[in-house]
Amino acid sequence: MRRKKPGQRLHAQKMVVDWYAYWLKGERDPDPAKAAQYARWDELRQQHLADVQRSQSALGSASAANRTQQAGR
Repeated sequence: MRRKKPGQRLHAQKMVVDWYAYWLKGERDPDPAKAAQYARWDELRQQHLADVQRSQSALGSASAANRTQQAGR
């Protein structure tokens, strides 16, 4: 296994901190050099929210169908 250089490791760790701050706390680093990073993460967030909404809709539809079937018994 190849070891990373200290500078690469520091950069990777900073990115991980940015990732968690963005997803868990909704924070953004104002550094303009990170704008592309946040644009990618915004797209991921939109995809995630759309997936969650689709899942909830599917679960809601299945739940409504189950209630209808149970009511007809």
